[in-house]
Amino acid sequence: MRSPALSFAPKITVHLCEAEAIPDYGTSTFHKKLVIVKSLWRGCNEANKQEFLRETSWLASVRDVNVARVLGVCTSDEPFCVIVEHAEFGDLPRFLQQQARLAAAGGADTNSITNGTGPLSYGSLIYLATQIASGMKYLESRDLVHRDLAARNCVVGKGYSLKITDHAMYWSRFENDYYVSDTKARLPIRWMAWERSAQQQERRVVIRRDAVGDTDAVCPGPLLGANERASGGKLQPLVPKRWYAALPDEATRLPPGDIRPHG
Repeated sequence: MRSPALSFAPKITVHLCEAEAIPDYGTSTFHKKLVIVKSLWRGCNEANKQEFLRETSWLASVRDVNVARVLGVCTSDEPFCVIVEHAEFGDLPRFLQQQARLAAAGGADTNSITNGTGPLSYGSLIYLATQIASGMKYLESRDLVHRDLAARNCVVGKGYSLKITDHAMYWSRFENDYYVSDTKARLPIRWMAWERSAQQQERRVVIRRDAVGDTDAVCPGPLLGANERASGGKLQPLVPKRWYAALPDEATRLPPGDIRPHG
């Protein structure tokens, strides 16, 4: 059987190394680019490696302006890693909170607004929302399902450009946003379709659609509601994650809760 590592041809093969200092080459020839590096732990089992390569091969085929692209991979040495696009102003929760502080401080000059750093207008929020919808529409057209669509998995660049990513699950900053199942799988339990939260063996964030893939479209509405508040809020922030995990068995649903600016 053909290895998932051979099912795609990345433009760049990356070799990670440590450096005591990185020279400043200037901007005339070399351009700095902010990226995300996702990696496996050294010595992880073969099943995890194959799963990582399989997901990477699917992501490497993505070509959309609103979905972060795979720029390169490192599979010759451990730890296996993948290099993914990032954006100048970071994740959406932090960006929205920064804009709220700017607005409270009295705004910003024209140049900062042009660069995408000024207070957000309602039209700009709608623009961010349409980019999220556009990116998700593209993934749907490719039979890919994003199981962790949340503000933390959107990054913002100049001119309010936005890209959907899947890096938050791997970032310690967002570890409290995930429920750890009995099988040690990390699940975005607040953002998953109710029937999906019972399947705790799932580990991938972006996967090929299966027979019930359409049911994973539970996330965009709450996410856009959080964006409208310009806070990057959370669903039911005061409800323990373990209660969410029990909901499918109890066949109940929580009442609507506040969206608060917790990032």
